Amino acid sequence: MIYSKGLLYPIILSVYIAGNLASLHSAESQPSMNSIDETENQRKTALFTDVPQTSPFSEQEYDRLILKMYVGPTNTPSYWFEKGEWQLKGDNCWVSGGENEIVSPYQFNMIKQVHYYRYKNLHPLDSTYYMQDKDTTDFLKRFCFYRFTGKTVLPSLDVYLFALDMYTGLIFYYALPTRFDKILGHSIPQDWVSLENHPYVKRNFPNRKFYEFDPVGIMQANGKILLYDWIIEQNKRKDSDIIVYIPHLDTKYENSASKANPGYSPYRIK
Repeated sequence: MIYSKGLLYPIILSVYIAGNLASLHSAESQPSMNSIDETENQRKTALFTDVPQTSPFSEQEYDRLILKMYVGPTNTPSYWFEKGEWQLKGDNCWVSGGENEIVSPYQFNMIKQVHYYRYKNLHPLDSTYYMQDKDTTDFLKRFCFYRFTGKTVLPSLDVYLFALDMYTGLIFYYALPTRFDKILGHSIPQDWVSLENHPYVKRNFPNRKFYEFDPVGIMQANGKILLYDWIIEQNKRKDSDIIVYIPHLDTKYENSASKANPGYSPYRIK
């Protein structure tokens, strides 16, 4: 087809304008590289990849450390780890201890036949906890959960102890009892639930995860767990008081918890 010069100029101009409008629309409809980078940085921060690794042991070393504990006359526990072997109990669950394991030698507070349980990639009180999106599940793999069972003069004990962050060495509470049985003057915690599902937490700290609360202690290079002073004092309260078990979410801290001082969780979402 042959175009005259007068007809050709408007056509060329129309094509030029259309091309520029298309380029402008394309640029507006796609996010800039800067906005993509900002979104990615926010996502990574939200998943706590900016938290430094401070644990004195690697995940593989933790696999070869078994839990030990001692309960003194005032019901204040001490925890430490020593080299040993966990026995596979079931999917993602290992056990140690046995018939001769005693954690409290006092006559009326004796706890014997103690078994310790360790869970990896499994929340022992919430089977759906590791069924979240992949990024969250990958983050949760840094935690393992501990529990112990034992016998006293009359009742059996089944206590959900703490979660250990193998990446930072920090210790968190992850479960709470919903009731107490009174036996021989002692209050025995019963019917444990995940911390997030406890009525007190749902009422006072809605939507908070266990790892957002202030850590109760931290792992040391000698294998002992350093419990912070505030949780030791809290343990001295009346044993039927649920506050004994409730972790803090204290806004006064200026720094995250460390070997030197208590503090807020590095995973707290402001």
